[in-house]
Amino acid sequence: MTAYNNNPAFREQVLKEIKRHEELDMFISGQYNEGGGAAFKGGCAIGCTVHSLNLINNSSIAYNSHNDVARLLDVSIDLCLLVDSVFENLPPRLRRTFTFRVWNSIQVGADTGDVCRKMKIWILERVIKFLENNTHRKIDDVRNAITGVIIAFKNNDNDALCAAADCVNKYLDDVDVTGITRAATTAAAYATATAYAAAATAAYATAAAADACAACTAYPAAAYATAYSYEKLSEQLITLLQECEVQP
Repeated sequence: MTAYNNNPAFREQVLKEIKRHEELDMFISGQYNEGGGAAFKGGCAIGCTVHSLNLINNSSIAYNSHNDVARLLDVSIDLCLLVDSVFENLPPRLRRTFTFRVWNSIQVGADTGDVCRKMKIWILERVIKFLENNTHRKIDDVRNAITGVIIAFKNNDNDALCAAADCVNKYLDDVDVTGITRAATTAAAYATATAYAAAATAAYATAAAADACAACTAYPAAAYATAYSYEKLSEQLITLLQECEVQP
């Protein structure tokens, strides 16, 4: 992958349009295109990004097309789905500037292909911390299963990841695994893209794991804890994007 198709002028155009959407306060959660009309009035991170790309390219891409955003910006579909998920769950004070910060953190020619693997590692290491001092009778088994997923991701070992996923999924079927322990297990299962039909493809894996991670944070606290978790997720995502290597 070479972000922005290795084209500095294209990156500048995209960022200019995204900034314009921000200044006009067009970022709205819960909708790709507010009202669904022909005249774009505002939308979510993906909706406003698509609108920007349509203006630049004189095109008519559907406002909910994560695939086209990934294709045109030359980034992964997994990343686009994660951006969408984080945007929707951020506190309102951060939502307005988030999309520009994300796309601005990616340099021309950057290879973002490894960002979501690193993000999954960060998410699951955070999940492990949530399990500290947990007294669930199966906590050691669950913690070891999640640690196995982390190690497999760090080693980029697909065979080990499949084995670790099987181990994690065993606890999803265990009725005795409840509360935050189940939320943590679900995060690991989603990260391996094997938990449920909604995460059956790798495209949804990181976004789904992020949702489950936020559930760990909020359990059993109030909704503000979820927003706080996504704030941390957004900062880590931007850091990882800034660290991406630029391809020659």
